[in-house]
Amino acid sequence: MKSLIKILLIFLTPNILICQQLIWQNDFSNSADWTLDNTCNFANSTIYDTSGNILISSCSGNGTNAIDPNTNATAQWRFETDPNLIPVSAQSPFMSLTATNGYLFIDSDAIGGGDGDGTPIYVTATTATAIDLSNQPYVELSFSHNYRWWQDTRGVRVSGDNGASWVQYEITNNLGYPGGQNSGNPEITTIDISSVAGSQSQVLLQFFYEDNDFWAWYWAVDDVRITSPISSNTIVGNWRLAQIPKALAVGPVQGDASWWSSSESDLVARSCFFDDSISFDSNGNFMHYMDGNTWVEGWQDGNSDGCRSPIFPHDGSGNYTYSLVNNQLTVNGLGAHIGIPKVTNSGEISDPSNAVSSITYEIMVSSNSDTMTADINFGGGWWRFVYQKTSLPIAPSNLIANNATASSVDLNWVVNGSETAWNIEYGLTGFTLGSGTILQVTTNPYTLSGLNSSTGYDFYVQSVGLNGSVSGWTGPFTYATSCATFSAPFSESFTAI
Repeated sequence: MKSLIKILLIFLTPNILICQQLIWQNDFSNSADWTLDNTCNFANSTIYDTSGNILISSCSGNGTNAIDPNTNATAQWRFETDPNLIPVSAQSPFMSLTATNGYLFIDSDAIGGGDGDGTPIYVTATTATAIDLSNQPYVELSFSHNYRWWQDTRGVRVSGDNGASWVQYEITNNLGYPGGQNSGNPEITTIDISSVAGSQSQVLLQFFYEDNDFWAWYWAVDDVRITSPISSNTIVGNWRLAQIPKALAVGPVQGDASWWSSSESDLVARSCFFDDSISFDSNGNFMHYMDGNTWVEGWQDGNSDGCRSPIFPHDGSGNYTYSLVNNQLTVNGLGAHIGIPKVTNSGEISDPSNAVSSITYEIMVSSNSDTMTADINFGGGWWRFVYQKTSLPIAPSNLIANNATASSVDLNWVVNGSETAWNIEYGLTGFTLGSGTILQVTTNPYTLSGLNSSTGYDFYVQSVGLNGSVSGWTGPFTYATSCATFSAPFSESFTAI
């Protein structure tokens, strides 16, 4: 029996999630977050399809008549924590990221009865508390799920007015399904709900399942998120790897850490790596600061893994840029990377000579914009890098030297934050950072004087924050003073010859 007049099939790619700024999430670990119903209560509301047409449900009377043999009660959604309950071996266990914490589950295969025997299932799970999206005009809903289709209808409804009306997004119905009869495991569905929920303060979500009185299969749902697109301004600033376990992790699917993850002890053993920082400025420049000491792996220099000087080209010395498009972060420049340098979009390299000039990451930023998660599919699995924004000032860029004379030069740079104080370190060309002359300045440009004529110099600049914190150094920029000039008459006795 067909339950809806108008249907909408959403075709989505399994196992791919384009991450965004996280606004709200739920992993079904607390059943009190959801209101369950199996009596067709939803049929009393006005339900529209995405074209604005009113949908009429065949659900009436008591709604669900199927009896769950496990409880002898009318069939209902269940909150489960065992991923192995999926009744199709090819789809089991359920591979959502948090399945063992809880997931939503309905199993018509076990409780639905025979085809057309008068035991239909109509179940809904609705958020118990309205979600405030009043400050979010552009929002997307995503969730992980797993199903096998047989004549059953499943989908999600969204209300922007606390349940007075709904817009329905079907994934399958009794006429068909997108892709294969089996979903991905997990299938990750993303729906733009801006037209319904954007800028609304009373948003509800409702997952619904109907077996249409067939001996159908099942549906498992987990990890529900509402996100908004990330703007470049969101990531401008300085970031360091989060000082937590699993800040670095790798596994077979996105977000999975089953192959390896950093531990609490790594915060000490690899402290030279966890104190590195990356910086994005508002002009599209990307910088990587390692302060001359980072975690180097054996593939980079033939030695055992450990803390030492970074190895070119993964040493932060390049002129790097970045772009952020559709929540995909791309860093450009030979050796530019975040996280671990060996990880690229086409594999894990084993020689520095195979370094690439561009890497793209899928990113997600927390609702308060202080945590950034970067995921990368390297072909054989997924790496995840978790960063936290620091209070460090933003480093300057575009160092320039002008108006060089025999004893002075005008230094200037682009300020990428609100800084008004800087440190300048300078010395003869090729000097080691930390061994030069350091000046504390509050003007930009700054005239550096007392130099030797006809001499090459390098200079570096770092920003200084109000609390005395400093950014990484930008540089070196190389310049030379001019030759000294002498006024006539000028004589030389040559008596020393």
